[in-house]
Amino acid sequence: MDSPGVLVRGDAAPVSAALLANFHGVRLAVGAYWLNILLLGLGLEWSSRYGRRAFLAKAGAEGGAALARLATFGRRILLAQVLYALAALICLLNTVASIIALAVVQLYFIVSPRLTRQARSSPSGG
Repeated sequence: MDSPGVLVRGDAAPVSAALLANFHGVRLAVGAYWLNILLLGLGLEWSSRYGRRAFLAKAGAEGGAALARLATFGRRILLAQVLYALAALICLLNTVASIIALAVVQLYFIVSPRLTRQARSSPSGG
């Protein structure tokens, strides 16, 4: 049961964001914020893998599209974690630039279009 773990990691988000806002010149604050994002991403990836395994056991003919969406979700999580890690590494040069890069990555995932490569390449059933 992962619900308590997700709640704890989710509840740490405002704390790490406040830490980053109050100590924007300290690399440790950027590290704490990135660690929180990493833990949330790991929780999402674990949930996605569990969903894939559970869905494979119950999937019928219509299961292919749902599994493709779960695979796309997993690639999106991986991309986000890589971009967040790169943005956090910028703090070795300048912490304010790192905070800006973290914000840009967040904005990208808020406004980015859905990844529909799998949907376009799958044959239509009719």
